[in-house]
Amino acid sequence: MMTLALNFAPLRPPRGGFSGRAMNLIAGFISNREEIKEIHFRVYTMIIIIIIMRIRF
Repeated sequence: MMTLALNFAPLRPPRGGFSGRAMNLIAGFISNREEIKEIHFRVYTMIIIIIIMRIRF
C-alpha cells in the first residue's frame, strides 16, 4: 500500500511549493529502491524488539 501511495505522489499537485516537490521526488526515489525497503524493514524490526524489551523489563 505504501509503495502505491509513493508512486502516485508526483502526480498530485505539490503542497508547500518546493518542499512538497522535493518530498515527492524523494518518495519516488525511495519507492524504486529495493535495498532501502530492506533497510527500513530491518530498522522497524529493531524498533519493535526494543519496545518489547522495554515493556518486559
